[in-house]
Amino acid sequence: MWRSVVTARASLSTQAVQKLCATRNQRENLTPEYGLVGEEKGDTQMNIFSPSDVELGEVEEVYEIDLEQLESLLSLLQSSADGCLESSFDGLNLTLHPEFVIKVIETPLVLGENLIRFFKWALKEKPEFGVTTHILDALVRATCSGLVRKRDVYSLWDLVKEVGEKENTVVHVEILNELISSFSKLGKGKAALEVFNKFGDFGCVPNADTYYFTIEALCRRSIFGWAESVCEKMLDAGILPDGEKVGRIISWFCKGKKAKDAHLVYSSAANVKPQYLPPASVYL
Repeated sequence: MWRSVVTARASLSTQAVQKLCATRNQRENLTPEYGLVGEEKGDTQMNIFSPSDVELGEVEEVYEIDLEQLESLLSLLQSSADGCLESSFDGLNLTLHPEFVIKVIETPLVLGENLIRFFKWALKEKPEFGVTTHILDALVRATCSGLVRKRDVYSLWDLVKEVGEKENTVVHVEILNELISSFSKLGKGKAALEVFNKFGDFGCVPNADTYYFTIEALCRRSIFGWAESVCEKMLDAGILPDGEKVGRIISWFCKGKKAKDAHLVYSSAANVKPQYLPPASVYL
């Protein structure tokens, strides 16, 4: 829903503008035919202030969320998922302004599965709907918060790949980190590594959390060979997480009988961030 408002440097009615002009002209002792009072015309420069000098701003459109549409959509999304959800979206005749979409995504008690279905429907049926980093980030955080469902996270990852392949500037590192962390919680190390390997395709640079969550996911599934490879990339980049997380990585490698890798992580931490070295008790 849109409404038009007028913005102006002086938000005045016509009568108010005329009054302001008269007041200023009196204050400066000016008359329409003469300059300063008592001086003949031409003795001084005229400085008449007229209504036309008040510059009004342009008319701009301000978006307002259609509360009726919002309530109707949320009623659908907060219900149990069923096969006719998309056809119900069609019947609402929605206008998908970014503010409207963000409001929907950030509303509590909306099923993650339904949010993803709504998002996919919007991409397919609403050509005017443009995905932004803000919208995609909000969707990922809403879906991955609280109790994480395997089906939702896999579906979300498919959606992020679809969006990223069309416009990779929309995807950023925190979105991918959230997905890796969720796959780690679900014990899906291979899926976490798949996300990690897509960073370059999306123009993203891994940070300390990226490496940590990926190594965590792989070690949880005892896939130490791949974990070693990710750890090597982390050390080559000179990017290390904080001391507590470094300690966990060392502990995972020790439990996996990868003492050489554990020592390599410790030595690198000593060289790069000696103040962050974890206490010996962390490894026990």
